[in-house]
Amino acid sequence: MSRATLCALTLLAASGAALAQSCNRNEDDGDHLHPWEFCDDDFRRRQLAQFKDFPAEPAARFTPVLTQRLAGADAATNAAWMEAIRRELQSQQGLFAGHYLFVHRGGCGAGCHQSLIVDLRNGRIHAPDQINLVQANVNNLTPTLCKKLDIDCMQDTYTFRKDSKLLVVVGALGEDAEKRGIYHFRWDDDKLALVSKLEKSPYDKPTKRAR
Repeated sequence: MSRATLCALTLLAASGAALAQSCNRNEDDGDHLHPWEFCDDDFRRRQLAQFKDFPAEPAARFTPVLTQRLAGADAATNAAWMEAIRRELQSQQGLFAGHYLFVHRGGCGAGCHQSLIVDLRNGRIHAPDQINLVQANVNNLTPTLCKKLDIDCMQDTYTFRKDSKLLVVVGALGEDAEKRGIYHFRWDDDKLALVSKLEKSPYDKPTKRAR
């Protein structure tokens, strides 16, 4: 095993350990759990949406169509989005819900992500309001919770599958601190519909840890 690989695995293990302890660490302010942190118990009695529950119909073979213009965007913004779209299509990592491409990029500061969904059959670009601005990295999730949610703890903000219409979003919608949460959306008829959500406001009263 190379030194680079060993270092990467060590960092990954350390990150996982930190996440696992995020809901159990002792705080100087009286051992309180920060109100915007999510723990396994938050989902103990919740029936969670699964990717397999929202299958996307396999698309017939087609040649991907990419538009060259994002309506309403200035030249610089348009160029940045077109590059992001080409990059996601080339990597195949953005494939979503059968024949769509999920594209996101930074650009609004404070760890915020902007997203688009492209219909690869005709090149049409969709910009759902729900994911227009999402502030990332606002929640600490334990590895157990990530497994239960069927998401990658090391991924930022969005989790999706090529063969599913389900989209999982972890973050603050619209950069609104009152909307920090974990959201499940269904992509259907070129629209996002909310399936479930669990929000935690930083202004909520902190919860005292059980002794």
